[in-house]
Amino acid sequence: MLKPLMNYIVTPVIMRIFSLLCRIEASEISRLPATGPYIVITNHVNFLEVPVFYIATRPRKLNALAKEETWRNPFLAILANSWGAIPVKRGTADFTAMKAADKVLREGGILVIAPEGTRSGDGILAEGHPGSAFIAQRNQVPVYPVAHLGGEHFYSRLKRLRRTPMQIKVGEPFLIPKPDRKVRIPIEDISAQMMARLARLLPESQRGIYAQAAEADTPLLTSL
Repeated sequence: MLKPLMNYIVTPVIMRIFSLLCRIEASEISRLPATGPYIVITNHVNFLEVPVFYIATRPRKLNALAKEETWRNPFLAILANSWGAIPVKRGTADFTAMKAADKVLREGGILVIAPEGTRSGDGILAEGHPGSAFIAQRNQVPVYPVAHLGGEHFYSRLKRLRRTPMQIKVGEPFLIPKPDRKVRIPIEDISAQMMARLARLLPESQRGIYAQAAEADTPLLTSL
């Protein structure tokens, strides 16, 4: 009861704040199904992506993986609790978080993961961790790459009291190959191709280590 009530109170306030801070172009959100189960993988520039994406995708119900340190910040803790975030212990195989993620998908939910695991700050895509590939493979649900553009300019524009233009781009969904005991595909290889799909949505200057991979085929992934 408390969580829906907090959501009812918090979300309109956040929407108002971000309408003053950002100008969001999110027409491609219509490419995301209204219901799950599916996974969204996204880049992580700064704190903006979560509230911006949550607002843009309403009334879809999202659950995102978030580092457990998020709950140390009172403001972010309110958002995380209101929006059903799943705490993750970074640097470990967090099986509790994995089980919670599986439960979201098993119940037809939408799971949001930032494979980089940390904020880039400058918008340049960093190396992705294989956890998202592992979850996608064992649940066999569609994966949608989603890129947030413009957040890297937020602080510089805020100093000049100017709104930040932001854009959300949605890529082609795909499936991860099922585990095969006869032909073992390293999960790191699958993860790299997932990140390449995400990198395709970014300008060349922001693709980071996936600049070349973004232009190549991704034969391990099945487009839908």
